[in-house]
Amino acid sequence: MSRPQIKNHMRSAKQLSTKSVLTASVMSKEDIGNMMDAYSRKNALAMLQLNKDALANKVLEMERYITQFERKDATDSDKAHTINYAIHYLTANLTAGLRIDLLANAQVDMAMLANRTAANK
Repeated sequence: MSRPQIKNHMRSAKQLSTKSVLTASVMSKEDIGNMMDAYSRKNALAMLQLNKDALANKVLEMERYITQFERKDATDSDKAHTINYAIHYLTANLTAGLRIDLLANAQVDMAMLANRTAANK
């Protein structure tokens, strides 16, 4: 970049920065609160979806055990081992991929939002 290009680039960045500050200063507390409320709702839904997807993966794994159990060439011993593996999987891995902590945080945000909404009525 030449010196004039750099100066022009810096001038553009400064103008963008100034516009951002002006836009932020124009927003009222209510607008900011509404944005935060919308974020809380969107985040809570995303956390529900995240945990749903994690559970769906667990269901797929259990389906794999069912398929293994139903194999035509599986002996009773093989089926007993398959059930044992399924029990181990359920006890060791069922909650491993879940983000219950993030879901709990979203629940707290939604409870606070509900309290604010009730107080404003």
